[in-house]
Amino acid sequence: MSRHHKKILAKWKEVGQWWEGELPTEHVIYFDHKGIRREQSREIDSIYSPSGQVLHSEDHTEDYDLRTRKLRDEKVSIACGYEPVYQQIHLSPQRQKTSLIRTMSGYSFGKSILFARELPRRAAKMGHEAVGLCDWFSFAGALEFVREAHDCGVKPLVGVTVQLECGGLLALYAQNQTGYRSLSSLITECHLGEPRLFPMCTWNRLQRHSEGVIALSCGHGGILSRPILAGDFRKAQEFFNQLVSIYTRDRLWIEIEQCFLPWEKALNEKLLEFARQNGVRCLASTCATHAQQHDFPAQDILVCADTLCLVEDLIGRKPMRAESQPQLPPTPQRGLNGERYLLDPNELHMRYAAFPELLENNQRFCDQFENDVCPERSDLPDVFPDAESEFVKVVRACAASRY
Repeated sequence: MSRHHKKILAKWKEVGQWWEGELPTEHVIYFDHKGIRREQSREIDSIYSPSGQVLHSEDHTEDYDLRTRKLRDEKVSIACGYEPVYQQIHLSPQRQKTSLIRTMSGYSFGKSILFARELPRRAAKMGHEAVGLCDWFSFAGALEFVREAHDCGVKPLVGVTVQLECGGLLALYAQNQTGYRSLSSLITECHLGEPRLFPMCTWNRLQRHSEGVIALSCGHGGILSRPILAGDFRKAQEFFNQLVSIYTRDRLWIEIEQCFLPWEKALNEKLLEFARQNGVRCLASTCATHAQQHDFPAQDILVCADTLCLVEDLIGRKPMRAESQPQLPPTPQRGLNGERYLLDPNELHMRYAAFPELLENNQRFCDQFENDVCPERSDLPDVFPDAESEFVKVVRACAASRY
């Protein structure tokens, strides 16, 4: 080992007590040139005001063409004979082939502050070719997300995030319209088959609703990462074998996250080796929950509200499972730092500079999907031979009975 060379064991960032004006810190654990284990910490530039309160003098000019039209404004505009025109996004044909594989929207309450309808427009402005939406047991934002993506010229990847009995997460994407129907049935069963407000997925449900579905292990909290972090490689192999039996290796991917957490470097090395031994592909993705780094306080407060957690605490008072479900040990739901924001292509390449092959796999992942996975509107049978005249009769009868 050379005199100035050091082997980095772990590198991470902590946002600290942002509500008190505490500066974020960066930590590095490494072996120096003599083989001695050392740790360094330093304060980094804060994205918040030094007084401890978030600055409110924000410039929203760049958001005007991103902010989606609300239904009330549309109705008023149409009634007045005027419909506002929003800036069109012109995509460069020379843009880099990058994508945001996994994001969540506000429909996953307590897990994201992003608008589902704004995601494609933000991705297009950054220069990405595709963007994926994987909300928590929900397709609530899928339709508006897909429509906006088509308007922006961005390929939409429609998915859902589920949690299995063991607590591990799995992102499931609809490869085509058949996959969309499969995931719709899966989501319904995960809600109706469990106590209200506590959806949960099982291996049997995954097996029954797997047609047209592509699976992605969810980074640090994923179905494979949890046992690997605990050193239980036997359990990780068991989970992997079950996933392969359901999706095959062609429809199963392992996600490698880069969001500056203490265990990240060691975990990613083990995941890459695990993928190599089992002949499965990896890709580069970090689940985005907020648009920009300085949006983290809003995201953090939302997590506190959802989990009934005091701002000074890490673990909230809200139970994560119903009493009748398999219980999980309490784990912090709050982010250690604000690095889960939407990355532009340059930031994405910087974070994964050591793994260029993963970014290439992102394109291969996106190529597996059809452009429009949402089913067409269902054709319902006619109830009356003349629906309009029947509607007039009903309105008149109701008006006569009331007035």
